[in-house]
Amino acid sequence: MTISDAILNQHPDLDDQQLSVIGHHTGPALVLAGPGSGKTASICLRAVNLLLQGRATPRNMLLCTFTRAAALEMRQRLIAGAQAAGYSGDLANLRVTTIHSLCHQVLSNLGTTVAMKTPDRVINAVEQLEFLRNNFDVIFASDTDALVDHGWSDPERIVNGARRFFDRIADELIDPQELIDSGKPFRVALGQCNQRYLRLLHQKGLIDFAGLQTNVQRLLDNPGMVAHYGGVIRHLLVDEYQDTNRAQQHILSRLAETHGNICVVGDEDQLIYAFRGANPYGFDEFRRQFPDASTFELAGNYRSHRDVVAVCNTWIGSFNWSNPDPGQMPFRQPKYIEPRANHAEDNHPGVLTVVGVDRGDEAVWLADLLSRLKDQNFIGSYDEVAVLLPSVKSRYGDVYADALRCSNIPVYRDRIQDPFGEVGGPGDNTPHRTSRRSHPAGHVLLTTIHQAKGREWPVVCTAGLHLADLRPSELDVQLGPHLPRPPAYSSSRAAELDLGRQYYVAFSRAQRLLILSAARNPHKIFRPAWCGAVPREDVDQRLLSGPGKFVAEDTRPSSSAVSNAQHIVVPASSTLVLRANIPGPPDLVLHSRQLRRTSPPAG
Repeated sequence: MTISDAILNQHPDLDDQQLSVIGHHTGPALVLAGPGSGKTASICLRAVNLLLQGRATPRNMLLCTFTRAAALEMRQRLIAGAQAAGYSGDLANLRVTTIHSLCHQVLSNLGTTVAMKTPDRVINAVEQLEFLRNNFDVIFASDTDALVDHGWSDPERIVNGARRFFDRIADELIDPQELIDSGKPFRVALGQCNQRYLRLLHQKGLIDFAGLQTNVQRLLDNPGMVAHYGGVIRHLLVDEYQDTNRAQQHILSRLAETHGNICVVGDEDQLIYAFRGANPYGFDEFRRQFPDASTFELAGNYRSHRDVVAVCNTWIGSFNWSNPDPGQMPFRQPKYIEPRANHAEDNHPGVLTVVGVDRGDEAVWLADLLSRLKDQNFIGSYDEVAVLLPSVKSRYGDVYADALRCSNIPVYRDRIQDPFGEVGGPGDNTPHRTSRRSHPAGHVLLTTIHQAKGREWPVVCTAGLHLADLRPSELDVQLGPHLPRPPAYSSSRAAELDLGRQYYVAFSRAQRLLILSAARNPHKIFRPAWCGAVPREDVDQRLLSGPGKFVAEDTRPSSSAVSNAQHIVVPASSTLVLRANIPGPPDLVLHSRQLRRTSPPAG
């Protein structure tokens, strides 16, 4: 292991595990990186070290990640690190790209070489839906009865459902003919519709994101094409490898054939895009494909309080990851992350629980706790808080947004966006509209767990933990028999393990405080996480309090009661505190069940 003195001097706090990754020079490498472990910084410094050591030039180095925002950030960090370390080479040819953009480049550069008709344009997800709607009769008409019998009762459901299946079929490298040969009416219809869809795209000179991958995968099956395109590449570095699907893994491994210098970085515990085809056993396949790969583990967590780290370890370890199939590896390699953040040992509880008698009550208590954290200076602004939900649609998110506003807490709801919804130009090196908008200053962010991936906040609330969706997805049930997955990885097993990974990501977003929130009691699957937390009502409030700001009585603020003329409307199952305008204890405390409901005066 050789590391440039410039890197060592500029980064004296690098730990031994990070140094091992940075100093690795040749051959395949697998980096298993826990949350908050500095994995992106490590892979960027590894690239800088290769440049400084003269083992690579910008032109023959390729770095891949998943979103254009992440690719731009990685490129900026790499260039800044190289310049700070005194690298004098020309960085203009440095290639940092998304995998979709890489596929676009390969197809554009090599398609003419093999007399292959290359598409005129790549269509995004919105355009894909519009294409399906505009060509409904051609694609679906002859199979509509089978699709309706499946439960897709109108054209819009058919279009939306088919789009999800078409993408997953491509991601998993499933031949549509396999579905037709299954003899199952719905799968037969799906395979036939998919074939017509692909033919029509080809006729019109269009291609979708999933088609980009499958076309490049087939193109690179030709050894000559690999040598032609991959010959200039000497080092391939891939971030967020857990998010890759089978087609992408095939492409990356083919591009590494000529040199063998592929370094993949990721965390199988943070694989939350299985519903989009991310391969949950991709790391095992990498080990089988590159048996001599060096394996590194980044286990230090430089993000979170010790209690948050402990809950993350307990939670992910509470699932059954064993694989009963003979000779098969478990579905997760044991990993234990260690708290190393400067604030990891701060003298306050790092995980609290909030419980209400129903969802509305849960939301009001949660708003009350956040209001107190602000009043007592535990947080300086509400934009230091994120509330994470499986979905922010009205039926999930309204109750929390309304409770926050009733407590005079500004809230911004992060609408669903597609982080993979753009393909940039070569290298993704130009400024662009990112897929993740920043929310307004001073607002609590209400967002989904999937949108939260790759982000962090001082305070994170995971709400609604009385519910746990353990239903296998329609995609898994229908396509499961056509996936090359171990028999023990059934659809129901996959649903449970997917939920485990999803909330592992959610919990690990918290820096100082994680709040677990539920109506009634938490679902039984969340009990391992719940057991390591302190109930809100039991916490020593002085540990979260600034001097003289915290009101010790465990009562809800009167802002949860709304004045209406001469009447006061109190939310169900809540507490009303009436105070005189003088110091001292409350004059009167009433619970809503003690109050007689009255109607406001007419007009």
